[in-house]
Amino acid sequence: MADILTIENLGNLLMLCFLQAVLGFDNLLYISIESQRAPVASQKAVRFWGIIIAMALRVVLLFVMIRLIDALAEPFFIMNWDGVLTGGVNFATCVFLLGGIFIMYTAVKGTARPRWFVDESTSMLKPCRWPKMGAARWHVRI
Repeated sequence: MADILTIENLGNLLMLCFLQAVLGFDNLLYISIESQRAPVASQKAVRFWGIIIAMALRVVLLFVMIRLIDALAEPFFIMNWDGVLTGGVNFATCVFLLGGIFIMYTAVKGTARPRWFVDESTSMLKPCRWPKMGAARWHVRI
């Protein structure tokens, strides 16, 4: 038990709590924006159930990933290039790499859109609006 209560583990716990708070805020923002599409009478219920479902899915998926990472902890590819690269690749490594690539892709996809366009009818420069499928929806649907 004493080796669990270290400064390094406390730092990791704080970082994970911060990450969960940021992701939770992202969910709240997305649900709030999307709930405006519902009829006014049911917007409150849509927000309530959207938040409940998002929280439940986050907890369920967290435990599923913990089980998968524990079950697939054995490396399936071992690199043994002396002096260059040594180690093994397991499921957790793949999740980490693919998750990082996905986050970078969605960040670039959300920010690398045209900011201005020339309106041909007036020959004036106008700001672009978000397309029908904005960055928030790409985050969920990809």
